[in-house]
Amino acid sequence: MKTIKMTLAMLLAFAMLLSCAFAENATPAEPVEEATQTEPVDENPVVATLHEYEIRLADVESYAQQMYSEGLVTSATDYAAALDYLLIYNALPKVMVADIGLENLLSEERIQELYAEAEKIYKEEIDAYIAYYYGSDLSDEDYQLIYEMVAGAYAEAGFPLERYKEEFVVGEAFAAHFDTFKFEISEDKLKETFDSFVESDREMFEGNVLMYEYATNYYGYQSFYMPEGYRGITHILIDADADALSAYATAAAGTDTEAIENAKAAVIESCKEKLDEIYARIENGESFESLIGEYNTDPGMSGDNLKNGYAVHKNTIVYMQEFTDGAFSEKMVSVGDVSDPVVTSYGVHILYYLRDIPGGVIEYTDAVKAELEAYCVGIEQDALLRQWLSDYGVEYGAAYADLMG
Repeated sequence: MKTIKMTLAMLLAFAMLLSCAFAENATPAEPVEEATQTEPVDENPVVATLHEYEIRLADVESYAQQMYSEGLVTSATDYAAALDYLLIYNALPKVMVADIGLENLLSEERIQELYAEAEKIYKEEIDAYIAYYYGSDLSDEDYQLIYEMVAGAYAEAGFPLERYKEEFVVGEAFAAHFDTFKFEISEDKLKETFDSFVESDREMFEGNVLMYEYATNYYGYQSFYMPEGYRGITHILIDADADALSAYATAAAGTDTEAIENAKAAVIESCKEKLDEIYARIENGESFESLIGEYNTDPGMSGDNLKNGYAVHKNTIVYMQEFTDGAFSEKMVSVGDVSDPVVTSYGVHILYYLRDIPGGVIEYTDAVKAELEAYCVGIEQDALLRQWLSDYGVEYGAAYADLMG
């Protein structure tokens, strides 16, 4: 479930945005003749109300900007998402906690503990802000002056310490109430969800390595289907002479094939002694994995990458072309094969064909089931929150239609 309360960093950033919005709205209008004056226009009208808790235009506009800066939305004018978040994760907790009673959700002892925790977090965030913008080498006097200035700015923007403490406790109280609702997801539901993801991912990614790698490597998407043709490749990266590498990078940026090959040969020559030693030990039957531990300088070649290999496809967009070409060279025909030296801007690589990675539907493991269960529980939790929101009833102001277009 999404966190019920905003993090302090988001609250403070939100406060700063609000202060800008309020400052703009507070700009005096040009004087007009008394005869032409009309009813004053509300520059910050109410967009939505939940049980007398008002969300105003500046709230939505500022929070949309904050969500965009946090990467939660793709547009700084996604006001629908901002309003939705403010209603469910800001207004609803306040309304429900007030309705149920804070004392019915948390003990007095727990409330005081949370007040202390909130004050500690608030101070730590301001300290981090001061260290970032003013440095950490401050006298006690200077630090105190700056601290009071920053805290005063937050307070002026609408988020003083006491307000943060109250919102922190309300968030914890609401979370405690919410956690009393348990969601049981059946095995049939998990399998149905798995099959649904498989079909949608198959439709997107079958035969489309480009889209698959963009989604999984650059956007963190968990795919339930993998295109065919991937190999697990481990490697030993050897540092080469810096000048030779620089000359290779310059040559590789051009189109002179002979110059590129000469520069590549110079890079290999710069670490030939070590290369010869490694190949000799491979020839004598030493395991490639043990040699990785002894010679490799690539920090990524560890953990799961060492165990499973980098997933490399001949059409990959993740790895450098020289690396990919080496992984699919004529020396790399069967599992267990070792490549000739491969030169990239990082140095010289010796590649090892560790395994063929099965394409198609991923294995329905306990770990996958756990991810699916968390997803399904999240759907149920979101539905419950929206049901509560509906039960209390949201009233939309005249500004809502204008804001949403």
